[in-house]
Amino acid sequence: MVNIIIFASILIISCFNLQYSLRLPRKTSVSVVLLIFSSLAGFHATYACVFRIIIPDLIFLDLGAPMGLLYGPLLHQLFLAAEKNARLKAGFLLELIPFFLFFSLYMVFICSGDLRHLYTAVFIKYLYSAFSISWLIYPILILYRSSGKGFQNQKQYQRYYIFSMLMLMAASFEIPFVLKFDFQYATQQQHSSSYFVFMVLLVAVILVQIDFKKTWQQSERRLSKSMERLSLIQQQSASPKASIERSQFSEHEQEKILDYLAKQPYLDANFSFNKMKKDLRLSPQHLQHLFLHLFNHSFLQTINKLRIGAVCSELEKQNSNLAIVEIAYNCGFNSRASFYRYFRKEKKCSPIEYRARMCKRRNETPIEQ
Repeated sequence: MVNIIIFASILIISCFNLQYSLRLPRKTSVSVVLLIFSSLAGFHATYACVFRIIIPDLIFLDLGAPMGLLYGPLLHQLFLAAEKNARLKAGFLLELIPFFLFFSLYMVFICSGDLRHLYTAVFIKYLYSAFSISWLIYPILILYRSSGKGFQNQKQYQRYYIFSMLMLMAASFEIPFVLKFDFQYATQQQHSSSYFVFMVLLVAVILVQIDFKKTWQQSERRLSKSMERLSLIQQQSASPKASIERSQFSEHEQEKILDYLAKQPYLDANFSFNKMKKDLRLSPQHLQHLFLHLFNHSFLQTINKLRIGAVCSELEKQNSNLAIVEIAYNCGFNSRASFYRYFRKEKKCSPIEYRARMCKRRNETPIEQ
């Protein structure tokens, strides 16, 4: 009964995580990795439930499944995403070689009853040895690499630090199982070992849900602030001598632009005029005219104003320990020089001076950059 509760809980929470992820207006690399992990955990739990409880005669389909070899590479991708905000790397495929190797053997064993009868215990021993090694090496390597980097984004660091510790817990339970492996009782031993692993998975998907929920709530607050900034830009740039007549644009088109920008796609450094044109299915000339009409500024000027506004919101946060350059990159700038130039042009001061001013208002000590 407890096993069913664990499996069902993982599946249900994974579904909620998918729902939260779909509601996020902007998908970061970290959120993508967390969603892949959560979906894998949900599938893994469902697969185990089917072949352990519903169809126990096919127990090997669960015991021999090499899905545990995917969690280490995903943890590494979470580290890379938190460090560089990069997409899944091509090197990820190289890290999946052990999974593909054992998956091939798994398929051979499924197709051959004789092999299953003779070598199931041997296969399980080597498979779970691979699990143990993967769950031990990946978190240790990641914690070692992160220890010397001095990350200022503590939230990102804490995220993969917690997942690393959970994986080490799973490894600490799996390693004794491998060392004391008894071929005669392989199936029973594996059951007791993997149930603890699924409990760790349950904790992990709960943490993912908490993370997604916080991210979604923050995105809702950002959405509100973004709408305020858009409204402010419109008010500041209103011109009685606008070169384009209001009647040329429908309210639907104007709302379409505002709703699109309110979701903050400009926080992605790869966001461009061509992407927005393609997403909204508008001609380049028409889109540019809409920007001039709504904001009395070109596309680039408006986007940079919005990005500077997003940077200021981060600089105004209490106890913010992010470096200014990192904030700029997170808000869509891909050049330190251009960021400082646009910031000084918009705010008539440097980002360091702006942060110092905000800290002074709150009686805080400015962070050294």
